[in-house]
Amino acid sequence: MTIVKVKKTPWIFRSERGHHAILDWYERNLEALPISWESQWVDTEAGKTHVLVMGNEDAPPIVILHGLSINALAIRRFLLPFAQSHRVYAPDILGQPGKSSSTRPEREGDGFPLWLVEVLNGLGLDKTPILGTSFGAWLGMKLATLAPERISHGIFFVPAGLAPVRLALRMHFLSNMPLYWARPTQKRLLKLVLPLCSPGATPEEALVELMGLSFRYVKQKAAPFQVFTREDLQGYNAPTLVMAGEKDLFYHAEKLIQHAGHVMPHAELEIVPRAGHLMFGRQMEEVYQRMLHFLQST
Repeated sequence: MTIVKVKKTPWIFRSERGHHAILDWYERNLEALPISWESQWVDTEAGKTHVLVMGNEDAPPIVILHGLSINALAIRRFLLPFAQSHRVYAPDILGQPGKSSSTRPEREGDGFPLWLVEVLNGLGLDKTPILGTSFGAWLGMKLATLAPERISHGIFFVPAGLAPVRLALRMHFLSNMPLYWARPTQKRLLKLVLPLCSPGATPEEALVELMGLSFRYVKQKAAPFQVFTREDLQGYNAPTLVMAGEKDLFYHAEKLIQHAGHVMPHAELEIVPRAGHLMFGRQMEEVYQRMLHFLQST
């Protein structure tokens, strides 16, 4: 039996009110999806896991992993396009504000990738493309350190784990988060969120709402994440695409890409021009087309 180490205190929410507010957000936005979907549940040693599934059952599978402090539904700008060509599986990662168990594996060990292996087993997926964004990309690379044979293609988008967090990000949150906690207005929320987006972008209202709920009600373990070494990923050689944002406040794009080329010398590496950590609209469509071309061409 696989034992996954989890935190002793599983409750990640600051209050019952916050927990219910996030579940209400999930249900409202789930019902608003413009395509059919289903929920699947996978029992794992670390906790019960909810997986959002959409797309044709006969289409090739893809697993899409969301970022920190959000959930699978919050990245529907990835899910919906891929559901036109793939069977999409998007788990709510443990310990995040979604429908899965709030127990949280330790980042330092193999808890997270062991959990993901159990999820893949429960879904009947042997070897599949893994698309991860930010923290989800870090989780995809953690899987590559433990079970690289489970990944047919890796797409790591604005990934954690390939560069240290920028000082500018820390200063941004130190300056603006206390003000939002003291008086959580929409103006203060946008002051937190907009610098994380591509310059001039209009973020999705639902995502901004969830981020506000998460900032207010979720106890989160912030960065830094493990920065992977070449030794960590020496057994991983699946076709891989790494995409960084030129204007990403989280990670310096050139340093991220340089390190990615060192630890994954087989990977295709790209910097998305004028792109922040969060992308929307036409820019997101271009990113999706690049990802789809990568999957089809490899």
